[in-house]
Amino acid sequence: KIVQRSFSSLSEMQKRWEEHIDRGFDRLNALLNLHLKSIYFNGGSTEGYEWGILQDCIGVRENMESSLYSQILVSYRECWNIYNDLQYTLDRMKTALQSLLNQKLDDQTALFSTLPISAFVSLANTTVSMYSDDLNLKHKLLNGILKIQNRDSLSLMVSTWSMQPLIDENYAQNIHKILESEMDMLRE
Repeated sequence: KIVQRSFSSLSEMQKRWEEHIDRGFDRLNALLNLHLKSIYFNGGSTEGYEWGILQDCIGVRENMESSLYSQILVSYRECWNIYNDLQYTLDRMKTALQSLLNQKLDDQTALFSTLPISAFVSLANTTVSMYSDDLNLKHKLLNGILKIQNRDSLSLMVSTWSMQPLIDENYAQNIHKILESEMDMLRE
């Protein structure tokens, strides 16, 4: 029963991970747009603000700048909150994996019909490692995103968040499908 719960938990955490990735992509896009506005606002681009008759309206410019930086700060915090949600999800995956490793099961234990238990544990371990590597990459992205001034580089960082290059999607999806199939057969 513990092994079944562990695999079920791994499967559920994979689903949650994807939900957090989607939320993070939306928040990072918002952050990217705000960050680009701040770059343009400060004349960091030829596409920057043309102040025209407001050039001498220091109060208006100060209010806009203050509002913009407040929005950036809120958006940046939201991105870190999503990162923390991902960290929690990964911790739950690791807990489920550790629960599997703590079981004294051999390949003769009849739990699954498609692969021996040791193969499933190995697959789970590889999957958790991929998610861990990807989370480390996301940490680096969040730490560096506000230091970048180039629109293309910023877009690449946001795309990297969503594309998860350190997670083999086919591998993770296949594991997820196998686990779902096995769990369904065990429930019958």
